Amino acid sequence: MGKKLLFVYNAKSGKLNNLFDVAHKIISPTTYSCKLCSLTHGVFSETKEWESFKKTSSLQMEFFYIDEFLKQFKEHEEIQEISFPVVLSYGITHGIHELFSSKRIQSFSDVAALIGELKQL
Repeated sequence: MGKKLLFVYNAKSGKLNNLFDVAHKIISPTTYSCKLCSLTHGVFSETKEWESFKKTSSLQMEFFYIDEFLKQFKEHEEIQEISFPVVLSYGITHGIHELFSSKRIQSFSDVAALIGELKQL
């Protein structure tokens, strides 16, 4: 198994949480706490550009809500200092490493900027 990219959204799983997120994006998009969500998703679904990139990219990618990620990777001490959202590199032999910190994700102006950085990996 090779290296995977783990995309961890600063949002919780579940239908009720999803409804709250949608409402927040509509009512007050500038205060929404997940820039990664804002880059890759519109109000109701993934952006066409992001969906297309995922389908055509050779990168191995997995996507998590914060609660799902913490449950699955709780044994990894490396995650204790991570701020969310985040993009991580994960490999069995090399563990978890931060690729794009929450601060770095904040700096992306749009999904094209994120995709451009991912294409350089």
